[in-house]
Amino acid sequence: MAGYKNQHFVQKAYLEGFAAKELPKKWENTPAIWVLQKDTGKIRLQSIEKTAARSHYYSFRNKHGNMDPLIEKWFNPVEDAFPRLRQHIRDHIMEINLTGTASNLDLRYKRLLAEYIYIHIIRVPSIFDELKQQSIAYQQKASNEDGIPYDENHAQVLALRTMIRIGQAPGMSIVDILMKRSMDVEFFPRTKVAIATSDAPVMMYDETRAAGLAYESTSVFFPLDSAIMLRFAEFGQWVRMLKRREPKECNLLNELVGIRANNEVYCNNPNTLEQIAKKLGLETTIQTIPQRE
Repeated sequence: MAGYKNQHFVQKAYLEGFAAKELPKKWENTPAIWVLQKDTGKIRLQSIEKTAARSHYYSFRNKHGNMDPLIEKWFNPVEDAFPRLRQHIRDHIMEINLTGTASNLDLRYKRLLAEYIYIHIIRVPSIFDELKQQSIAYQQKASNEDGIPYDENHAQVLALRTMIRIGQAPGMSIVDILMKRSMDVEFFPRTKVAIATSDAPVMMYDETRAAGLAYESTSVFFPLDSAIMLRFAEFGQWVRMLKRREPKECNLLNELVGIRANNEVYCNNPNTLEQIAKKLGLETTIQTIPQRE
């Protein structure tokens, strides 16, 4: 189970789409990312391996005293498909840039993206921390009341079942709701502004202040990499590829990333993070590039 010790609550392969560029030679073999901490205003460079990750974050201790990564393994099939999925969309965009047109994006790719977005709604600390605590507390209470020896692995199974139920209730699943919405793939091929992401990468926005995916007025944004933003908007089955040229459009999306972030914003360069911090009213300090971790 040693390979499951360092567990990312934002997938490592996903963060590599926002990896820092133009790094000194001492960092060239270490995938790294620029990080803005909202609570301190500090902007620093760090390895992706150590970003959005905690030791045994999703693991529970089993009856043998070992850390059991059942939940982390449950993420694996969707996570393993993501790098190929993102590359398929990048290839689609390349075809548009070269020829001016492209075949329609298959709806099965839209479903895979919807599944990936779903697990990034339920796995982040703002959701999972409370869920894990409640699962452990429930099992401890049941053990005390029924006189059954406490088994933390039962709490893990309860947490996993709850995560699955979150995706299914009420009525349609989160994935099905996303599938019923139009999906815009917005890409920024010629702007110098990079798209950022955060420790809460799935963002919901509604100008009417209604709450939840069930409202048609709620849009769901998900940064795919430093040049592509996904937007699930009004109800409809179509997928649109939209080329964006105005830096201000990217800046507005990045401002939303900063607002919705729990505490950390990630990007491939410090200047974009500095602009986001300014929009948030934060005083920033940019750390000089450290030696490789």
